[in-house]
Amino acid sequence: MSEPDALIVEVWKKDAALAMSVFDQHDAASTLRHYSECRVSFGEISRVCQEMAILLSAASKKNHCENTLLEQIKKSGQFLWGYLLTKPVKERLRQSYGRNLVLLLDEGLIALPWELLHDGDDFLCLRYNLGRQLRTKQEPLPSRNRDNAADIS
Repeated sequence: MSEPDALIVEVWKKDAALAMSVFDQHDAASTLRHYSECRVSFGEISRVCQEMAILLSAASKKNHCENTLLEQIKKSGQFLWGYLLTKPVKERLRQSYGRNLVLLLDEGLIALPWELLHDGDDFLCLRYNLGRQLRTKQEPLPSRNRDNAADIS
């Protein structure tokens, strides 16, 4: 049996809430996509992310993660799992048997440690091959074509 397409979780800011949808890669071009919302405090999210950064820094300085640090990181990851994701998204992630997950994120959400969300069993980064795609207002840099690349040598 071949591996299923990637699961995509799309998240964007909507006033004082996060809006999100979850769908399979082959459904990306669908003309209709359901989304759900959850009200959040971006101040609270920032506070928890700062705590996680301190914990990760402490683990990095020790060159390993002690059980107490790991438990604190898990606890923060479980809080973010419950706080950032809507019920439909959490259910779909729990039921997914695929190994690939793409996070399609608003540019204002890129700094959040999505990989460290913890569902009670595992971190997202351990459960999935995880990638990020950024939705931004910034214009992409012009890409070089092969002719221009040859001129560089």
